[in-house]
Amino acid sequence: MTFFIRNLVLFHVFALAVLLAWVHGGTRVDHLQAVPWLTFLILNALLLMPAMRRDETSLVESRRRVMAALVRDPLLYASLLLNLFLFIQWANGGNGVALDVKSGVLVPLSPPIPWLPSCVDRAEAGQLLFWFPPACVAVLAVRHGIKRRGQRLLLNLLVWNGALLALFGIIQNQAGATALFWITPLPQYFFASFGYPNHAGAYFGLLFALSAGLWCRAAMEMQADEQYDRRRLALMLLPVLLCLAGVWWSHSRAAIILAALLLIGAAVYLLVTFWKKLRWTTRIQAIGLGVILLTLGIVFYRWVYPDNPVRQKMAMIDSSSLTMAMDSVTERWMLVTPAMKMFHDHPSFGVGGWGFRQHVVAYMTPAERDKLFVGAANVHNDLVQFIVEQGLVGFGLMVTTVILVALPLSRALLRADQAPLQKTEIKTAGLLQFPPVAIISAGLLATCLHCLVDLPFRCPAILIAWLLILACLPAFVPTRNLKKPICGETLSID
Repeated sequence: MTFFIRNLVLFHVFALAVLLAWVHGGTRVDHLQAVPWLTFLILNALLLMPAMRRDETSLVESRRRVMAALVRDPLLYASLLLNLFLFIQWANGGNGVALDVKSGVLVPLSPPIPWLPSCVDRAEAGQLLFWFPPACVAVLAVRHGIKRRGQRLLLNLLVWNGALLALFGIIQNQAGATALFWITPLPQYFFASFGYPNHAGAYFGLLFALSAGLWCRAAMEMQADEQYDRRRLALMLLPVLLCLAGVWWSHSRAAIILAALLLIGAAVYLLVTFWKKLRWTTRIQAIGLGVILLTLGIVFYRWVYPDNPVRQKMAMIDSSSLTMAMDSVTERWMLVTPAMKMFHDHPSFGVGGWGFRQHVVAYMTPAERDKLFVGAANVHNDLVQFIVEQGLVGFGLMVTTVILVALPLSRALLRADQAPLQKTEIKTAGLLQFPPVAIISAGLLATCLHCLVDLPFRCPAILIAWLLILACLPAFVPTRNLKKPICGETLSID
């Protein structure tokens, strides 16, 4: 079979991620008619054309393996329950709002079946059906239809797609575009394909961490193999720099801070980790390279390109800017109080997708209503908003799904702790013994921290990228033959 046919599942999943990234970050449902079809094609490829393992002689064997694995996988059932819940929420709604004469505000009407999950506006709640079902199908396809080598290839493709999108955003920005893709006029600042700067910052911050982890893996391979092509390592720096530039050009304060902390932390971690393994000549070269890069960066920052977006953003960060930032956080935190009141009244099933914006005014005092700002349709805290809109049942299913996606990584690390180390690995426990995995995991964690002050996970492009990275991460933990397999499981093969 040709390379494309052997990796049919991989390329379908990649096509879905590319579509969501380039089409307004997946936030414009009216442009996502292809998403259900792509999701169906991914499922079709998973069941009919999964990647064959070395010990399989025909596609029939591969199909039987995939079917058996799917039936045994708890993630399948958690995904089905989550998507069934979201579907019922969408179907049992649409009665809209009516004016409450007593309070003078619009309040949602009762759903057709009050004791079932419901929503206020079916058109808005239906957006979640373009977010979660495709992401769940893609993760299942990655887990069962793609080999470890294919999973690593998928992450490399995601990184290069992100780098290309960042480059497009920089060109668009430098050309002075006032319309997204020179087609959709937007009054506020935008970057690349994202109309909301914080979505752009979170997306490129996540891919920056991923690209840094992939570069680290390439550096470790070069250290272990004298025949390794050094040009490949230099090439891997390109997406790292472009994705980092995308973070800065997004003008997202939270993303810039998190990316800067990640960059500094990763540099210190790698230096400490590998210092003892380096020869004195290599240490001197590393120090010299660091000094040269720092000097060139300062020269570029101050004299070569004094109007760069980094300097523009830094110039805004003074005492008044910090005060404004704190005021912005306080202003957004004001929404948590009515959100918690809303949750108290709808604890089990929540108020439905995008139901917060329909209910929030009824849970505020007249003085608080006067302080409402543009963007108050969101709590600007994904954790709180998903709990409020999906309730304990829906949010619980989301958390369960994420835990099941992360479980193979914890198992892979547990196996690695019980086996002898290879020469490219570091003598530490757990996550830290694999620098690429540690750096990429830090990027996943940074997105979670960002979601506490904004809404990255309400952007489908970020949601699917985050889940795909988490699902593929075990492929970066080297597998070794253990004397006693854990829980009767066998190690996965490349």
